[in-house]
Amino acid sequence: MPGSYKYSLFPISNIKFAFKQLGWGYLDLVKEKKNELTFQLMADAVVYRLNAPIETEFRLEAGFLSESVSLVKQRPCECKEKIQNKIHQIEFSAIFTD
Repeated sequence: MPGSYKYSLFPISNIKFAFKQLGWGYLDLVKEKKNELTFQLMADAVVYRLNAPIETEFRLEAGFLSESVSLVKQRPCECKEKIQNKIHQIEFSAIFTD
């Protein structure tokens, strides 16, 4: 019966794998709340981008993560990124909007 599944057939680990395969880095789910998932992204590529002489952002990764989480959890969500320069890490908050 469509729509009756409580959990998606696709695990979060597939999203982590996709990030790695795309060369974006290692994505880790660090916190899970009822209406929010928090991920951290770390990689040499992130360090290089943060140290570049131009301003960098991670909106492409945030958009990909938002859509992927929406498909996995079958709930609409938005994703915000927070750059943590001191530790060369990006934190993504996927917030469910339903």
